[in-house]
Amino acid sequence: MLILRKLLEEDALTLRELASKTGKSTGVLDIAMKKLLRKGIAERTVINGTMRYCIESLDSVASWVKHDMEERQKDMKRKHESFEYFIASLKVDKKRPDMEHFTGEEGLKQAYLRLIEGGQELLTLTPILYRAEDDPLREFKVELFKRRQSRKIFQRIITSDSPVARRYQSRDMFEYRRTSLLPSQDFGITFERTVVGNTVGCFNVQEQTACLLRYPELADAERATFENLWAHAVAHEKGEGSLSASVQAPIKSVVPLSTRLASAFRQFFLSKYSMLLLAICGLVALGVAAGLTRQAENISLQRLQDHLKATAAIGALQIDARDVQAVWGAEDITTEAYARLVASLNTIRRSDPSIRYAYIMRKTDDPNMLAFVADADSLVPSVPLDLNDNRVIGREDELSYPGDPYDISEQQYALEAFMRPMADPTPVTDQWGTLIAGMAPIVNTQGETIATLGVDILSEKLKELSPSISSVFLVFGIVFLLISTVRFMFIHKELLLDVWAAFLRHKRITLLWLTFITLVIVGATLTWQHYAEKRELEEIGKRLMAIAATAASEFDPEDLDQLHWARDMKTEAYQRVFRKLNAIRNANPEVTYAYIMRATEEESTLMFVADADANWNLPIYAKPFGDFSDFDESDEGAASGVMYYQNTMRVMSNGLVSANYGYGELDQWGNLVTAAAPIQIGRYVLGVDVDVDYFK
Repeated sequence: MLILRKLLEEDALTLRELASKTGKSTGVLDIAMKKLLRKGIAERTVINGTMRYCIESLDSVASWVKHDMEERQKDMKRKHESFEYFIASLKVDKKRPDMEHFTGEEGLKQAYLRLIEGGQELLTLTPILYRAEDDPLREFKVELFKRRQSRKIFQRIITSDSPVARRYQSRDMFEYRRTSLLPSQDFGITFERTVVGNTVGCFNVQEQTACLLRYPELADAERATFENLWAHAVAHEKGEGSLSASVQAPIKSVVPLSTRLASAFRQFFLSKYSMLLLAICGLVALGVAAGLTRQAENISLQRLQDHLKATAAIGALQIDARDVQAVWGAEDITTEAYARLVASLNTIRRSDPSIRYAYIMRKTDDPNMLAFVADADSLVPSVPLDLNDNRVIGREDELSYPGDPYDISEQQYALEAFMRPMADPTPVTDQWGTLIAGMAPIVNTQGETIATLGVDILSEKLKELSPSISSVFLVFGIVFLLISTVRFMFIHKELLLDVWAAFLRHKRITLLWLTFITLVIVGATLTWQHYAEKRELEEIGKRLMAIAATAASEFDPEDLDQLHWARDMKTEAYQRVFRKLNAIRNANPEVTYAYIMRATEEESTLMFVADADANWNLPIYAKPFGDFSDFDESDEGAASGVMYYQNTMRVMSNGLVSANYGYGELDQWGNLVTAAAPIQIGRYVLGVDVDVDYFK
């Protein structure tokens, strides 16, 4: 082949040239060239006085290949005919009995495996000597059952009636077999005998011996005997007769649907392949559940951060910048300015029970350090307090003096709080615990930031807002069930067909069960959804209550005393109140409505004092969301003096006394979560609303 390729490439070459191009010796090439010359493929020619070799023609190559293939085919045919003749000379008469013996435990296993090679039904007469868990071949028989089931080899067994046999019979539907019982006096077999195809197998498990007898006539006789005994055993189980009754005609064996289903489901759940698939489905479901849970945790963290930023922003408005500029060092703790700062911080903290710490900090010459100005717990820093209620005064209970440094080298983002409200992106651990902080700038009359107000919540609050372990398991269960169902439909089609056949056979009962299960699932889902919605609404209500309680102290009752009629909206007092209401709403984007009401002589009726959407230069109707072309009563802005008739919640009336919230009832402005806090107890109340539908 090398010579042919080179001659095709170079046209005519000498032996030496061929040797240099192929790397072969001239002797080997000379022998090969002589063969090509004899076959008429190559020829010699003299060019410029030198003997060279070239290909005679391409047709000669094709002719040689065709001739060679014909010769090889003839040779293979002769060999095949010779082999067939040899095999035919060794064949024996198939009706001649053939016996194969087996001994020992491994021999028994080989004999059982030989019986199922043909893929035909097994007819077995055997005494039941052991319980399933005591059988010395227990593990092997489980594997044998799996092989029978995968090859659709059903087994019928006849045995003597006994407690052990009845227990054995009770597992038929799981083992892809059917067992019939004969009275003990009518069953005299002491060893196992199985008929399959043309083979009769005899097994003595106690002595660990077995033999397979291949004899068609004997197998037919044993099969007829088995069918005869089977008919009597079935009649005995039904109470229709005994062994002396007339022989019934053998009935063609049909695998019961219940047996097919039970065996298939056992294989579906317990086989190694199925367990591997279930494990993969479980891992996928776990990954999805973990991802969804992580997303829910991120959303909870975002809401908590928004709440902290809003609380800090509202609280910063209550801090007097002149008091902050009057406090610089530990010597200032006895001043009235410091006392007012501590009092304001405690007012802010009381507005939201979840806030653990409230404090004020300012910048220092070191960009990695902030300095404390005031702390809600440090009215008298020299008197120790048990801040974490563990009855031990430790470093985590240390109080802060004005001017004490606080290291932010690993929290550089805290400097953003001097420009705008911000919150810790993740929980931060310091000497006071693991906390999430919200901070907002405190500005002076010139609009310059002089310090920041900080409020801290313990990280455990985030765990309360995050999905519970039960919700994680619920998500995991739903995803796992969905993946398993898809796997069941596309991988186990035969089992799906059997399930469908069972459904058609027992349609009424199946529909009743499916209806019951569906109602249970729907009920559980609705209950869970109601619980989740209620929890979310309560969280919204608590945040609104904190906003209302914090902001209520910003309003001056003297301004409110001047507002009784719509014409009062043109006064400067109304404009101050109006601006503060809108500042509250702007600082808390989730707030839909903000307003102030006063008490009247009727307990069920209140009067609007001011509304963030109503002013003398605004239209009576405005639509904050949606289509401006369709106005209704939900778009009305309430002017001073407009009466408000409360629903049964009485959130606003209760708000005249203390901060509270409520939800679940409609008024003309829609489905709202409402929170209220007193501005002047018994007289004025501040209300803030969130539109539930818009919020979701």
